[in-house]
This record gives sequence, C-alpha cells and structure tokens, in this order.
Amino acid sequence: MKRVVVIVTAGLAGVIALWIGGVVWLNATVYAPQTLVEDYLEAWGSGDVATASALAGQESTPLISPAPDDLPSGIAITGIQPTDDGRVLVQASYTLAGDDESSVFTLEPLPRTWGLFNRWGFSLPPTATISATVDRFDTVTVSGMDVDASAAQQLSVLVPARYSTRAGSQWLESRSFSTTISEPGSTWSVPLDLRPTDALIAEVSAAVDEYLAECAMRQVLQPASCPFGVRVVDRLATLPTWSISQPPALSLEPTSDPTAWDMAALGGEATIEATLQSIFDGSLRGYEERVSFGLTGSIVGLDTDSPALRID
Repeated sequence: MKRVVVIVTAGLAGVIALWIGGVVWLNATVYAPQTLVEDYLEAWGSGDVATASALAGQESTPLISPAPDDLPSGIAITGIQPTDDGRVLVQASYTLAGDDESSVFTLEPLPRTWGLFNRWGFSLPPTATISATVDRFDTVTVSGMDVDASAAQQLSVLVPARYSTRAGSQWLESRSFSTTISEPGSTWSVPLDLRPTDALIAEVSAAVDEYLAECAMRQVLQPASCPFGVRVVDRLATLPTWSISQPPALSLEPTSDPTAWDMAALGGEATIEATLQSIFDGSLRGYEERVSFGLTGSIVGLDTDSPALRID
C-alpha cells in the first residue's frame, strides 16, 4: 500500500511540475510582451488596421491607413529591457519604404488571465500625432485621404509607417511632404504653405499678355488705361505703333482674402515707333523709344473654376 501511495504521489508531483513548466513556458512565449509587439506589427504591416488598432488598445481604427508600401515588413524583435517600475521596453526592427528602421515600444503588465497567464498592454500606445496646418483651405490630404483642415491639426495615426501631407486645388497648392514616423508618442508638425500652381501662373500670364497686346494695338502716344505711354514735342506724321519688346516678370502674393492673391508684373518694356514732323521747320524724322513699365492687380475667384485678373 505504501508503495502505491508513493507512486501516485510521485506521478501527481510530475504532473504538477509539467503543468507549472507549461505555464512558465507559455508566459515566456505566447504571453510574453514581445509577442504582443510582434502580433501588432504583423497585423499593421499586412494592412489589417482593425486588428492592429485593437492590439494597440485603441477604441476605434485610425482615420488614415497608409499604402502597403508605406507599412513595415521583415519584422524582428531585437531587444527586450525590463524597467524598474515593472514595465518592459521592446525594440523591433523592420524595413519601411526601403530603409532599415526600428522602434521601441513600452509595455506594462495587465491583470493575469485566471491568475496564471500574463497579459500585456501598451503603456505608451503605438500612435503618433500629425499636426498639419494650412491657411485658406478646408481640407488637407494625408496619405491620399482628404481630412478636414481642423482635424488635420491633431491627427492620431498608428506607427510605424510613412505618411505624406499636402494641400491644394487647381489654382493653389502646397509642397508635398513625406516622412517615416517610427516612435510612439511623437509629433510630426507640418506647416503647409501655399503657392500658385503652374495652371494659375499660366492663366494669369495669358491674361496679362492679352491685356498688353490690346494696349499695344492702340495707335496713340498714351493708350488709355495702359501702363505705358510717351509725350513728344513734334507732330505725328504717321500713326504710332507699339510692341511689347520685353514682357514683365510676374509674381503673385497672398492677401488677407483667402480667395484672392495680389499680382505684380514688373520690369516690362514697350517700344513705340512713328514718324515725327518738326514744329519748327517741318522736317520729318523717324522716332523709336523703349519705355519701361510695370503693372499691379489682383487675382480674384480662386475658389471657383474661373479666376479673374483685375488690373489696378
């Protein structure tokens, strides 16, 4: 009887040891902090935004989801460091947009499952903030998605990823900015300054050229409402002819009105040719003069399909 008891006791002890060993093994692998980081990065890198958001502890999925080429791949855990306050730092390396990158994630222990299995959560969520600011526009394009300009000033996104921002319309645009955001809790501040598009510059240049061409068609010394003209002492023996010998250089500047920009066209030259008759002896002579000119105005209706040039 004693031998039977010893055998049963030894068997039970072995089962308990195996069970404890199994719990320890599971806590070191399946329920380890690095596993959460791997699962999160694998889901995020595959484009499974819903799963990645849930693993990140987010109540909802982020508004912006980058293109597949702007997400991490080739993920590997490269470092684990416990901290004095019970948290764990997990470093992960990966490839993003063709470059080798890494991020450090901070995890904290959560109440155990059944009092046995470890649970971990991100004490610093794997999110970052994009702060894109732009004047005169209601929307900002972030990684291909139009976002309300006010929301774009404080936009939460998952990391790591490569994000891009721009703002623009047919007539005004900002530069396009792109960056890799890899560190949780970081902020990417992007001021989006607007500039005229090539289409707007072409439209304004054409309007200025048309205006100057109409002025040059007038066979008078001082074309009315035009930026150039001359005075002469002698009489005109022939009607004068004008030509634009050097077009003015165009520049556009913003105003306080979001739908209008100031225009300046400076450094132009017009040439007048005519035959003059002396008021003293009646002799004739050829006359030619180059006249410098410039003009200013404004471009209005930039919130429409047909902006207009107003000459001062």
